[in-house]
Amino acid sequence: MIRENGRVSLYLADIRPLYDPVLAKKVYERLGEDRKKKADLCRKPAARAASLAAGFLSWYALEKAGCPDGRVRYPESGAPEVEGSSQKLFLSLSHSGDYAVCALSKRPVGVDLQKRQTVKAGLLRLFYTPKQERLFRERYGIGGCDMLEGEALDAFLREWTVKESYMKMIGTGMKIGFDRICTDPGKKRVTLAERDGVFALFREYKAPEGYFLSVCTPENPS
Repeated sequence: MIRENGRVSLYLADIRPLYDPVLAKKVYERLGEDRKKKADLCRKPAARAASLAAGFLSWYALEKAGCPDGRVRYPESGAPEVEGSSQKLFLSLSHSGDYAVCALSKRPVGVDLQKRQTVKAGLLRLFYTPKQERLFRERYGIGGCDMLEGEALDAFLREWTVKESYMKMIGTGMKIGFDRICTDPGKKRVTLAERDGVFALFREYKAPEGYFLSVCTPENPS
C-alpha cells in the first residue's frame, strides 16, 4: 500500500496468482454480485484474473478503511460507487498487464496504471491539440508515421495515465476527449482547455518496472 498524506490509499496487486483456479475461486467467493458478473463476462484468463484482482482490492481497501460492510456498485457508466458505508468514500480501479490497482479516498479520486507498450505516433493527433502535437513532435524528433520510442514513449505514457486518471475522477470516461485535458507537470495540475471544468492535482507513483501510475484528486478539497 502507498498512502498520500492520509488522503488517498493505493493498493496494488499482481494478478498472476489468480490464474490458479483454486485461488481464483476463493477470491471470487469474497466478491459482491456486481463484481462477480463483471468477472463472469471475461473470456480470457488474463482479463478474468485482472477483474478478480480489482474486485479483491476493492474489498480489501474497504476492510482497511474500517468499512467491512461497504459494497461497491459498478454502474454502466461512471466511476464505481461505494454503498453501505458510514462515511462518504470514493473508489477508482485500473489494471494493465500483470497488475491491478485500487485507490480509495474521502473525496473524488481517479487512478490509472499503464504498462509500457508500443504506441503509433498517429495517436498524438487524438491526444493533443494541433499546437501541442507539433511541439511534442519537435521536442522528440518524431516523424509522421514513426512509432514512439525511448523518452518520447515514456513521456506520452506518463501523461496518458494522468489524463485517464482525471477522466476517472470526474466520472466521464473517455467521452471528454484527451485533447481537451491540459497537464502542468511543474504544478502537478490538470485543467480543461475551456477552463470551465473541475481542476485537479495529480501525483505520479513508483510502479513496477515498465509501468506508469498516476492519481488525480480535486484541486479544491470541498
